[in-house]
Amino acid sequence: MNKEGNQNRNSIDYFGLVGIILWYLTYLVRKTGWITTYSFLSLFWNVPNLAFAWVLTAMLKQLYQPAFSKTPLITTPLTIKKYFYICLLVVIGAVMNEVIFSVFQEIAVDRDDLLATLIAQVTIFIIPVLRKEIY
Repeated sequence: MNKEGNQNRNSIDYFGLVGIILWYLTYLVRKTGWITTYSFLSLFWNVPNLAFAWVLTAMLKQLYQPAFSKTPLITTPLTIKKYFYICLLVVIGAVMNEVIFSVFQEIAVDRDDLLATLIAQVTIFIIPVLRKEIY
């Protein structure tokens, strides 16, 4: 890819890639059954929430600043306020997901999943702002 194509990539895109990798690693770890054998792998019960929050945020960011295209779908610039709303939307979606499962499948709301999503969103919001990738 030429130099112009790399200008649109920032830490949000890399968080999205890390999220995809973590999601796949979680699939492999759960499939092998190592979670029950090795206690330190029990964190992989909450990793999908963290990974999905990063992937979804990176996907929504693509509407404003695509990493692999020159023309964004939404032509207005991505501001801190708009980016905050994207992160808030992901958190609200995670809360709604937990509530829906709680109501319809009578499963208790998993606070650890919500905490993982919240930590993911705080991380993916603060780092690009501190690096001045979003104004």
